[in-house]
Amino acid sequence: MDKNFGLTQERFEELLTALQDGDEQLFEQVFLSHFNSCMQYLMRNYKASKADAYDVTMDTLLVFHKRMKAGKITYGNLRFLFTQMAGQHYKRWIKKEGFTHTAVEILEHELPALQIDKTDAQIFDDAWKRLGSHCKEILKAFYYDNVSLNDLAVQAEKKAAAIRKQKQRCLEKLRVLFHEINNR
Repeated sequence: MDKNFGLTQERFEELLTALQDGDEQLFEQVFLSHFNSCMQYLMRNYKASKADAYDVTMDTLLVFHKRMKAGKITYGNLRFLFTQMAGQHYKRWIKKEGFTHTAVEILEHELPALQIDKTDAQIFDDAWKRLGSHCKEILKAFYYDNVSLNDLAVQAEKKAAAIRKQKQRCLEKLRVLFHEINNR
């Protein structure tokens, strides 16, 4: 039941029918039981600001409401569906707004306990800027956005082994650039 906003399948079906007739009780149940945890998920996993997480969660809530009303949402792990929708919405929003993360932000995200020396951080950022856009996309997607190599392969219409090799080459290229800049 927890996976479905605390609702049994029967209760969900009753509230869904009522929602389609104008009763917003199901919508309120979703809002009250999951809004804050979805915001926390976006802030934790995507490093979204509180304001951005609020906006994305609210937008997702409205889309979810519309889909429930249209009968496009069925019972079964609704919390996961809602949270995944919010994550996808946030990624699209970031891409549309043109936000980019610096290499240092990506490094800090992956190794938060690591104390990064300012000089090394600047060298790493300079190396990142010199890295090709294709490598940046692969490394950012894999390390920052937590996209699996299999998913990257599907998106690129390539085999997972090819994407894995590209990722290795990109990391090596980044290491070489770092050392070149560091040894100047």
